[in-house]
Amino acid sequence: MVSRRTFNSPVTRKSAYLEGSWEFSPAFNVYAEALFNSRDSWQNSFRQIFPNVATANWSNPFGQISRSIVTIPTNQEQSVDFKRYVVGANGDFQGFGGNDWKYDVFIQRSESDAAYTGDIIYNDRVVATTGAGTCTQSAITISGGTCQQVNWFNPTTINSGQFSAAESAFLFGRETGSTKYTQTLYGASVNGNLFSLPAGVVAASLGFEGRKDSIDDTPGFNARNGNLYGSTSAGRTAGSDQVKEFFGEVEVPLLTDTFLAKRLSLSGSARWTDYDSYGSDTTFKVGLNWQIVDSLRMRGSYGTSFRAPALFELYLANQTGFLGQTSVDPCINWDLSQDPQILANCAAIGLPTGFLNANSSALIVTGGGAGVLTAETSKAWTAGIVFTPKDWPLSIAADWWRIEVNNQVSQFGAGNIVSSCYGSEDFPNDPFCALFDRDTTGQPNQFLADGVTANPAYNSQFGKITTVRNSYVNISNQIAEGVDYNIRWQQKLGAYNFTANAQVTYMLAASSQIFKDFAADNDLDIIYSNKWVSSIDLRLDRGPWTLNWSIDALSRASNDRLFGGDVFGYRGFTNCRTQATPTTTCVEARYDQTVNMHITHDVSVRYRGDKYSIIAGIQNVLNEDPPLLSTGSGALRQGNSIYLSNYDVLGRRFFVSADYRF
Repeated sequence: MVSRRTFNSPVTRKSAYLEGSWEFSPAFNVYAEALFNSRDSWQNSFRQIFPNVATANWSNPFGQISRSIVTIPTNQEQSVDFKRYVVGANGDFQGFGGNDWKYDVFIQRSESDAAYTGDIIYNDRVVATTGAGTCTQSAITISGGTCQQVNWFNPTTINSGQFSAAESAFLFGRETGSTKYTQTLYGASVNGNLFSLPAGVVAASLGFEGRKDSIDDTPGFNARNGNLYGSTSAGRTAGSDQVKEFFGEVEVPLLTDTFLAKRLSLSGSARWTDYDSYGSDTTFKVGLNWQIVDSLRMRGSYGTSFRAPALFELYLANQTGFLGQTSVDPCINWDLSQDPQILANCAAIGLPTGFLNANSSALIVTGGGAGVLTAETSKAWTAGIVFTPKDWPLSIAADWWRIEVNNQVSQFGAGNIVSSCYGSEDFPNDPFCALFDRDTTGQPNQFLADGVTANPAYNSQFGKITTVRNSYVNISNQIAEGVDYNIRWQQKLGAYNFTANAQVTYMLAASSQIFKDFAADNDLDIIYSNKWVSSIDLRLDRGPWTLNWSIDALSRASNDRLFGGDVFGYRGFTNCRTQATPTTTCVEARYDQTVNMHITHDVSVRYRGDKYSIIAGIQNVLNEDPPLLSTGSGALRQGNSIYLSNYDVLGRRFFVSADYRF
């Protein structure tokens, strides 16, 4: 039986970079760049195949519809070839008022060609071999081929995961899809001095950029035709978009060497953007930089931005995946819930008390939003102060910032969709309730009141969430606010130079609002939004040697607030379907949905020669494990460990790197 799977994908990379320039004169310089990169990655894993086999199937010895469960290996591979070429020219020329100006014109072409290959199970062949008799040739409507009977209950197969050679060749295959992405980017800009004011020279930059992007993702034949057993199906994603932009920037000195104004300058920029898909918009930014005295400076800015949806978000063809019922259904054990809306709404659709929803996974459908999505817009505010006391090797900076994004392009998430519906006071008319389907036909109980007679209205799939539609949409707004602190100390200690640098980001607010008439969700201090993060770098230099010690820390975070606590009631059933009145037992269980403050250390030593440098070090010196979380805790996990980029999942490891400059 297969028992291992890849935790972190092995990757091999090969790259080459070339650049050159030819200076014909100060006014005309030609340059060129070429980058080639190839990446190969792979993952080994396992999965289950668990078809329901008909009573009259030749391999079924049980006299009733039975499920065969076999664990088999499944492997995937990816290869990506990337190329980028740049050709341009720059130089100096005489501009406004005889001032020296610089120009730059360029064109860039990028091409990415990827192939992804994976093991598949032919769905039509599973169907053909699980019905009555031996093998139904007429059921093989997509993959084709000659029918091969399969012994689904062969003890050797169930115990080892090994089918016969003929069975394996018939049921399993490998399929390759491809993704091609191209981008053509061209632009021109000029920058220089416009004129002089009493406080200094007014500088400006003007420019133009154009871009064309295209994507063509073509999954394999069986994926496109929905013929993958228990796996994602996908259609072809193809589309393109073009954008052109004009921009300008200016910096104006207002005061210099005056009382409480060593230097005061105003900067401003504006950009006009026009997408073929979404039309045009204008964005801008203004900033103020105020050097009060040599040791004290203040700064601030306000700006707007505009982003049209990416090609993938626009043109993604409908794709399907699967999630377990426990990951999407808030009505499981609904009668133990503390939420009055869950209690009322789950009861309203006829779900019995103690409902477990022990059905197969829900189908999750995702797709692009072309014709529906609108562009994202945002506003950003910053204000900061920098203090560098005289005669002290110290610098302290604090910057407040606030970013508000409107019409953010995102996905709600299947679990959020269903939970928002059943948690709504407007059930079943809430907009989320139209985004999924639940099977409530027939009745949930298999037996009548006498506990013996079969109920003709019984539906074994009663209550199952069959499909959730989780395509790209616009979310009303998202807000993030915080303060960045930076403290730097640099001092000479005999023959050594010592530098300590500490950076802390402290979040003041993090919220998201799905619809304008919905209350905003407070996302601050949950697992995906730590209240603070920090890093401290300690560095000691002497000649060509450098010793560096870095410390990264993340604050405690918890998802308990999202679920109304961490202790929940569960109910165990004993022969529920064979008794007129099921025997029930309610127990309490605690979910671990909290990560404590997490700290990791890295250390490295570097030697720098004239043309080469060598670095050796240890990452995660103390071998800190990532936090452990319970399933259903609202966080991405690998096994029982949290699986986020902020947390080190590899443990202590050693590294050596070297480079040589020709």
